[in-house]
Amino acid sequence: MKYLFYAKNYYKANLHTHSTLSDGAMTPEEVKAAYKAKGYSILAITDHETCFSHQGMNEDGFLMLTGYELLTDQWDVPRMNMKTYHLNFIAKEPENRWQVYYPHIRPYMDQFIDQIVCDGFERRDYDVDQINSIIRRANEHGFLVFYNHPVWSLQTRDDYIGLKGLWGVEVFNGSSYYTGFDEGMHQAYQEFLCEGNRMFPLATDDAHRPDSIGWGWITVGADELTYPTVIRALENGDFYASTGPEIYCVSIEGTVLHISCSPAANISLACHGRYARRVFADGENYLTEVDLDIAVWFGRITEEWKDQAFIRLCVTDPKGNRAWTRAYWYNELVSE
Repeated sequence: MKYLFYAKNYYKANLHTHSTLSDGAMTPEEVKAAYKAKGYSILAITDHETCFSHQGMNEDGFLMLTGYELLTDQWDVPRMNMKTYHLNFIAKEPENRWQVYYPHIRPYMDQFIDQIVCDGFERRDYDVDQINSIIRRANEHGFLVFYNHPVWSLQTRDDYIGLKGLWGVEVFNGSSYYTGFDEGMHQAYQEFLCEGNRMFPLATDDAHRPDSIGWGWITVGADELTYPTVIRALENGDFYASTGPEIYCVSIEGTVLHISCSPAANISLACHGRYARRVFADGENYLTEVDLDIAVWFGRITEEWKDQAFIRLCVTDPKGNRAWTRAYWYNELVSE
């Protein structure tokens, strides 16, 4: 048996939220307290345009990650129809506050201008090539970069499919979803994967107020709660995204894929092509363990598709909340 997701410890984490250091309603200390009260162990306060380190707020059982959010708008389009790229950056080292910085100053930034750590000023335009330059430079400077709320951003496949070097993409953004946008849709993630991008799904709050905390999260599997260990788990994709269900274990033995989870109404499997499975609970006898024989899928993978073939799982609970595994690629699934 090969374990695809299984860990000594599991930690609830949010990687996208805001404080009074940008456009949030709570101080960083209040944000941390609110997440801790809801059972979280890991938090990145990703305020707009300026990267802060909150390492002084660490304590036993609670870890702060360093990060920030950057946006690039269509400046010449009215806001109602304006498309925008929003990217989040998570530092691999706790005191790394370097950022890709461009002179689009927000009112709340005036007091922080002298704290910005960057390697120069450049014009920032709504352009895929420039966004890829941002992603590349951030990767070079030691950041994990993920793509935020494509639905709220009014972006379509043409806007995002050319992005390269992303570590992850939001499959759920709580603030966007509860505002009314269908940000629980994970089509962008599927399309990125089908283009060969080995990246991960994220569920976040994007919280700006106390009532927007706890809508979406990731659960990280790691041996211990330290900055290097958590970053290594994030880099390896040792986590799942959720708005409710819990996933305890994913494994494969031969051609049989196994998942154990909290009570589910259905569990579905998607892949890079026209093969899918969905298993439904029998009434209120909810699913907690499912074996899926994917021999048919293995049999359809020709030599030319082995590098692009993947499967991924989605768990839906009785209330309609969902949890998403990362994509597991063919070479991870075949028997050694």
